[in-house]
Amino acid sequence: MNNWASFSTIYKKKPLDDINKDICEDYKDAILCPWCDVEGYRYGRLGQTFTFAKITHLFDNVAAVFLAVFMSLWGTSKARIFSSVINSKEKETLLQG
Repeated sequence: MNNWASFSTIYKKKPLDDINKDICEDYKDAILCPWCDVEGYRYGRLGQTFTFAKITHLFDNVAAVFLAVFMSLWGTSKARIFSSVINSKEKETLLQG
């Protein structure tokens, strides 16, 4: 058993790079059950899912949360500025005519 997988280290920070390397090297030929019981679904290997997992991590990570917060604040500020500009122009046209 690896030092990161022992019960005594359950609350300690895990070395994710070592864990990923161990899983990718040692268990890449592990057989996975099919996702469905319908005929035509084949058993897959764990190594076939690594590329998809790496691509998924590009879009589903902590940075995506920060991007969502930034975009919502930016959009709200732009909407408020736009609405204040429109309201001030409407007031000017009402006062003029």
